[in-house]
Amino acid sequence: MQHNVIEAIRKVYMVNQKLDKSKTRIQINDNCEIETIAGWMLETDGTSFKIYLATKDIDLRRTYTNDVVEIFDVFSIDAVRKAIEYKMNHIISFDGSMKRSFKKNILLGQLTKIGTV
Repeated sequence: MQHNVIEAIRKVYMVNQKLDKSKTRIQINDNCEIETIAGWMLETDGTSFKIYLATKDIDLRRTYTNDVVEIFDVFSIDAVRKAIEYKMNHIISFDGSMKRSFKKNILLGQLTKIGTV
C-alpha cells in the first residue's frame, strides 16, 4: 500500500509554519488559553486521497485535496460542491464579486447538477 502512495506523489514541499502564518494551527491549551502552534507540513503534487485516508498515522481532520475527481470518488457530489464553494470563497470573492450566495448557489448547482464530475 505504501508503495502505491509514493508512486502517486510527484513533488513534496516542506512548509515551515513559522514562516507562513496562514498555515499555523490554533488550539486551546489546558489553561483554556488560545495558543498558536507552528510546525512542519507536507504539501504534495499528486495524491492518492483514498489511500491517505486509510493510512493509520494521517490526521484526517487536517487532510485536504483540491482534486475534485478524487473528492467525488471518495465522498460524493455534495462534497465536490462544498470543495468548489470553499475555493470560490477564497479565490473569486476577495474583491466583493459573488457576494450574494444566491448567485453562487446557482453557479454551484449548474456545475454539479448532473451528479458527476
